[in-house]
Amino acid sequence: MAEQWIVWNRLRGTVQQAVINDLRPWSGGANGQLGELKHGGRVSIKELINTGYVEAFDYSIMSPDYWQKSERQLRQQWAARLIAEGRQSRLSFEQILGFEEDEEFTSEDISDAHRIAVKNSHPDNGGNKDIMVAVNAARAELLKRLDVPKPIDDDIPF
Repeated sequence: MAEQWIVWNRLRGTVQQAVINDLRPWSGGANGQLGELKHGGRVSIKELINTGYVEAFDYSIMSPDYWQKSERQLRQQWAARLIAEGRQSRLSFEQILGFEEDEEFTSEDISDAHRIAVKNSHPDNGGNKDIMVAVNAARAELLKRLDVPKPIDDDIPF
């Protein structure tokens, strides 16, 4: 049975599974074609197996384990890019913090996602004020939906 890989489209913020087929040897090991992906191109099987992750064109291809560990951060990076480009109207509060639209979450999940987003988006760490405003607003709104009191530090202007 062929091994399934997770394919994250960094431009569209979508995820799907793919099988690598059409394996061919080359001087660096082997490379293969990603299943049904349009514009998927060929990827280095050696690098993918050794690291669990490889980037090809507009995609990140990874093992299911790598995806599980990195999903929230990858989704947040996608949302941050849209915010930086001025396209945040496309995003829900869930997407800004890296949740899927229909995902169930707790206040602890929101706090964890907010912590990751702040770490990666804070202006003191090379981030962007607009992203931080959106991240803080998303946290406040999602906590409000869960009927959790608003954190005291939400009035920070960035």
